[in-house]
Amino acid sequence: GEMCESSCPKSPIRFRINEFTRLVPTPVHSVLWNDPEKEIVSFFNIGTLVFIFIITLVISSCSDKYGDFDIAESGLKYRIVERNESGQMPQIGDVLELNYSYETEKGKVLFESSESGRKYMKTLEHPAHTGGSIEDGLAMMHEGDSVIFKISAENFLLFSEKYGRLPEGVEALDQILIKVRLVNIMDQKDMEQY
Repeated sequence: GEMCESSCPKSPIRFRINEFTRLVPTPVHSVLWNDPEKEIVSFFNIGTLVFIFIITLVISSCSDKYGDFDIAESGLKYRIVERNESGQMPQIGDVLELNYSYETEKGKVLFESSESGRKYMKTLEHPAHTGGSIEDGLAMMHEGDSVIFKISAENFLLFSEKYGRLPEGVEALDQILIKVRLVNIMDQKDMEQY
């Protein structure tokens, strides 16, 4: 209410109320709208609710060129590109074969697993930091899933990828987009045969 009283012009609201009350039959009008002050308050309340709803929508969706990201319980931002519900999920200690790449939000590619020409393998470990890590992300994937994760450069590069320092032109709070396809899960038995 307070915000609106100072920032909303009164005359258009009064005009809209008068227009509205003219359309309402008199008996209903006398029951619902007998106090002109209440008319203003009811319209302010509706306006305030709509305003709060819009602000909530804006804040809760993190949108960029890859679309909307959901937020996991851990705080990890992710967007599912392809989901294979029937695929198995990895456990800590499993070795994962991945298609794995990451880049800055501005599109500067920092790593691309396909460039090595070999299978890219990564052991699933416990989360390297709080607030949503790539380890949290890998643990929630199924075999065959493709997901894009969004994590700060500091957390992802220094803690999970164990960089000695951030690459040139990348700041600690810059968001890194990590594109992952979980190709295959190998447990300890598979690895012994491998």
